Amino acid sequence: MAVSLVLLFTGHRIDTIDRPAPRFPIARAPFVARLIASALPKDVQVGISSAANGGDILFLEACAARAIPCHIILPFTPEEFIRRSVATDASGDWEKRFHRAWSATPEERRYILSIPAGVDPYVACNDALLALASALGEPQLVALWDGKVSDGPGGTADLVAKARSEGWPVKLIDPQQAKIR
Repeated sequence: MAVSLVLLFTGHRIDTIDRPAPRFPIARAPFVARLIASALPKDVQVGISSAANGGDILFLEACAARAIPCHIILPFTPEEFIRRSVATDASGDWEKRFHRAWSATPEERRYILSIPAGVDPYVACNDALLALASALGEPQLVALWDGKVSDGPGGTADLVAKARSEGWPVKLIDPQQAKIR
């Protein structure tokens, strides 16, 4: 029996207007979208991601364009997730794009976590993403990441470190340099 290639994605959100040091400016989004699409292996059978603005939604759209089935994991209800991780002061139609990706994903591949009090929801979401990827097949990680320490627990740097500690192949896309490493 062939093992399924599972592609887990993590990545930066679009910069807010008040972000002190640019990480993923909205102007880079079209180019980064093309890089994410080119980073999808030919033989990938399933994608897994959350659905924040920026990298996550660009990944889900790239998978949809290639008819790659995806799983989406959210740490909150969709309404709360939109408020915390999709709605932005940067230009773009991220909420509409979130709804398109969420509604196009079959209900059995959409997960909303129930997180106990005192547990960081983003750490829990990263752990759920990793667990699902491991359960579904042979996981690889694609990360839209500037290579710097994250803004807090549960961010892109955290997921990259955990995937590397599991020995997974990791492909990095730097949103500033806009190249794949």
